[in-house]
Amino acid sequence: MKIVKFILSFCVSILLFAMLSGWMKIPNNPLPPLGIFLNPYTGVWANAEKEPKRDLTLTFSTLDKPVRVIYDDRWVPHIFATSTKDALFAQGYVVASNRLFQMDFITRAASSKLSEIMGDKTVQFDLKRHTSGLEKVAEETAQAWEKTEHIGLLNSYVAGVNEYIKTLSPKDYPIEYKLLDYEVEPWSIKKTALVVKYMADVLANNCNDLESTNTLALLGKETFDLVYNEAEDGGYPVIPLEKKYSVPDINKINQNNVPVVHDVYKHSFYDGYTKGVGSNNWAISGKNTLSGNPILCNDPHLSLSLPSIWIEAQLITPAYNAYGVSFPGFPGIIIGFNEHIAWGETNVGQDVQDLFNITWTNKERTKYKVDGEVKEVTYDIREIKVKGGKTITDSVKYTIFGPIVKESVDGKHDLAKYWLPLFPSDKEDYMTFIDAMHCTSLEEYQKVTEIFDSPAQNFLVASKSGDIGLRVNGKFPVRSNEDGRYIKEGTSQRNTWQDFIPRSENPQIINPAQGYLVSANQRSAGKDYPYYYTGSFEHFRNRSINESLKGKKDITPADMMALQGDTKSYKAVDMVPLMLAAIGDAKSEIIESLKTWNYRYDANLIAPVYFEEWFNLMYINTFDEIFQYKDSIDVLYPEDFSLISLAKNHCDHKIFDDISTPEIERCQDIFRKSFQELQAKMKKENPTNWGKHRPLIINHYTRIPALSVANLEVGGSPDVINAINKNFGPSWRMIVQLGDTIEAYGVYPGGQSGNPASVHYKDMIDTWAKRQYYKLNYVKSENELIKK
Repeated sequence: MKIVKFILSFCVSILLFAMLSGWMKIPNNPLPPLGIFLNPYTGVWANAEKEPKRDLTLTFSTLDKPVRVIYDDRWVPHIFATSTKDALFAQGYVVASNRLFQMDFITRAASSKLSEIMGDKTVQFDLKRHTSGLEKVAEETAQAWEKTEHIGLLNSYVAGVNEYIKTLSPKDYPIEYKLLDYEVEPWSIKKTALVVKYMADVLANNCNDLESTNTLALLGKETFDLVYNEAEDGGYPVIPLEKKYSVPDINKINQNNVPVVHDVYKHSFYDGYTKGVGSNNWAISGKNTLSGNPILCNDPHLSLSLPSIWIEAQLITPAYNAYGVSFPGFPGIIIGFNEHIAWGETNVGQDVQDLFNITWTNKERTKYKVDGEVKEVTYDIREIKVKGGKTITDSVKYTIFGPIVKESVDGKHDLAKYWLPLFPSDKEDYMTFIDAMHCTSLEEYQKVTEIFDSPAQNFLVASKSGDIGLRVNGKFPVRSNEDGRYIKEGTSQRNTWQDFIPRSENPQIINPAQGYLVSANQRSAGKDYPYYYTGSFEHFRNRSINESLKGKKDITPADMMALQGDTKSYKAVDMVPLMLAAIGDAKSEIIESLKTWNYRYDANLIAPVYFEEWFNLMYINTFDEIFQYKDSIDVLYPEDFSLISLAKNHCDHKIFDDISTPEIERCQDIFRKSFQELQAKMKKENPTNWGKHRPLIINHYTRIPALSVANLEVGGSPDVINAINKNFGPSWRMIVQLGDTIEAYGVYPGGQSGNPASVHYKDMIDTWAKRQYYKLNYVKSENELIKK
């Protein structure tokens, strides 16, 4: 009965969505033929059938020996194989059987092919992705992978996906294929490369060169350096300050890093950084835990979706027993553990992208000047097919500095994108998380992960023997003197990266004296790190975690569950006293609420609403010099941390002056003005608690309401450990205590199945929202799973 109700609700929702969104239009209607869609034998109703068998044996000819797959009560597949090759085949098979549409959608998003199935609504998205060059570099990466030693393992994963696809007839297609009326296509190595490039686009595309160049020109160097102070390291860099560095001879790098700062670049489509993308991880030495064994914790913060970006699995062979999560479409265990080690990652945030201003030598903009010579652009020409519309032929110009991503009216401000993920790797980096499953020690793990270049991640590891270690892992250009912070002139190859930091000189440490390691997207190293780097870094979450772990003993997994769900805001800790001091003896419900607030962003509290609204008004009023350009010029908006630092240390600075009044305002004046605006706003809006004020939405990839979950009332914010922001959040909470017996817990906001009619489509959301966990079913034999 539940399934029937779901199908009826789903069909009604689709029809309403189609009408309200404009999908139902004649001609060129992208909806499927409703007769086919509602066919009781081959249409959407067929998806209401039972789940696949919980216990299956794979016996395909490509396998060396049969592979047993047993699903547990949460629909986690436990794969028992005699070799890695066979285990990866089975992983590909079971992931495809649960997440096929998701895998296809991600690769389409990366390769400008969404409009083939979504129609004209995604044309602009596809054009941007083509400009970014993701499909081109994925093709080049796949070609390079095919020449590597262990390509047979990746081929085995791809073969597993395709063997599952071969079992499908149209009636077996996932609901989304029927809704969008298109056919399943085979998987390929290129598609796995597209998954990698898609994640690089999400995690390593935070470039502020354009905005920084504009803002510097508008504010001047003195004010710019004060407001956007890179010297601040937050007090807790990823690698503890006890680490000392040798000084390399950077002068040997023959690089010209003179930026273009004399001009302003008008408004463009250039994508900015989305607040909320990031992660937490930390590891605790056994000397600080109750059990005497290390504990590793990880919770990556990504866009929350249905199906989830992660899928759980256990892979068991004679060589290893690994458990954790992976991206659908990519082999191995990305975040997880085996009997010897646990590992996880957070995003580094360093900028690995430069923008170059191109000097054209002809009006057609096909020739440009470099080092006194004239070079011709090359082209990447692709067709963007539009469902129900005309095919678009799109041509992207390529220079030696990368693709042209911004074209100006006069041709004097055209920008090329020089981006690390656009360099195809000749390494077999697809082996990173396959090799990780085999590792028996910290040293072995760090060795096998050296090949990983992008997107740069903080690779954290703890071992059963007691070691903990972290390396800022990735490929970084050698920089100095603010290189990479602003747009550069595209007139000399010396302006490009001339060398890369040796992996041995990346920030890294093993067994720090403090007995724990923390990364939460903060700066990688202290001020004495000899290589310059820039990027987008976090200031509050890392402080919360470090302050919570400092000096603590007898730590347990339960303590870490509480810490992963912690909602205390150090942004509020720092700012609220300054705000209240500026108001003085004023009386109001807002003031009383903030005075008694515990600085936690819990769903049932109203104080976080008052604080955020007041802070946002102060932010806009303080940086009015910058906001005046928001509709005409891309500018760099300061970090929240900057407002706090300025209010504490530079209250009389001209940045606080309201440019719309003849008076000279100080920070307290801005605080009071903002408070008056807050009072007026709250009278109109009738504020409610934080959970209702900022509800969480977990969208299906198609944004269809019937397949999504909306209005979840949960605590958290981007600045607290439980980093939740509208549609971002902890996408996989994992806690692992190593020892003779592994004690591991995990949860994510979704379910293992990608079928909306399945009981396992979103069955973990409530548990996740309550900040509760499942004990991970880490087994050693098939007998532990077989139902009696």
